[in-house]
Amino acid sequence: MARFLSAFLAILVFILWSQGPASAEDPNAWFSRYRNELEELAALSREPGKAEDGLSRAQSFIRRLMAQEAGQGPQCLVYARVLLLKAIFEGELDRWDEAVWDYQVAVNLDPAVADFQFTDYPNLASRFFQARDEQAKIRNAVSSGSELVVLRPEGVSSVPALTFRKAKHVDPEYPVAFRKANLGASVEIHIVIDENGAPGTPVFSGDCAVAPFYVAAAEALRQWRYHPITIEGQKAAVLTKTRTEFSLHPGGDLP
Repeated sequence: MARFLSAFLAILVFILWSQGPASAEDPNAWFSRYRNELEELAALSREPGKAEDGLSRAQSFIRRLMAQEAGQGPQCLVYARVLLLKAIFEGELDRWDEAVWDYQVAVNLDPAVADFQFTDYPNLASRFFQARDEQAKIRNAVSSGSELVVLRPEGVSSVPALTFRKAKHVDPEYPVAFRKANLGASVEIHIVIDENGAPGTPVFSGDCAVAPFYVAAAEALRQWRYHPITIEGQKAAVLTKTRTEFSLHPGGDLP
């Protein structure tokens, strides 16, 4: 356990010093408010039979962050680490759809998370590395600037105008602290809609100060389901862009 904490804290220190100030407030001072709880959560991840408890605590941690912080400090760093630990707990519980999604959201919030080696979690490492590599491929596709990319079936001769019909929609929770501060945001997240209509492999980049909006939007997106998409008579997997509007005024648009 001590070896794990040393390695984990070394990563935290490296990220803090490598990122530089994220706001006028000293990021190290801001981060220190949550360091003890992160250390406790990390230690819990190494205790056998504690995954359910750890997952519950990680979820509570995120809810408190949503309620307490509005645009202050290096929020993406803290959210990324809580989501990384949440993903580890989910992996231990064999809840891999959630684990992979949360891990990939964490990598979006702080790309340095992709360097985490899972040395103390050998039973989980290969699945997370596979998710990391898949996300890197999708990020390259996103960088091409295309609004829509057909991933499967391969060799499609032409891409028709597609209509994405949702079978299930979940509204995102508005981060409480931002609601109280009367702040909103527009959040764009690329997702892969697979052959069964399930979203996966989220890709985004944005201002660290509005990280809670990305976390809230991603959590809602994870639960969406689409009717399967068919191209040339075959079920297709496509990469597309979603936009979530967080607004306290009528007319907010959720695609």
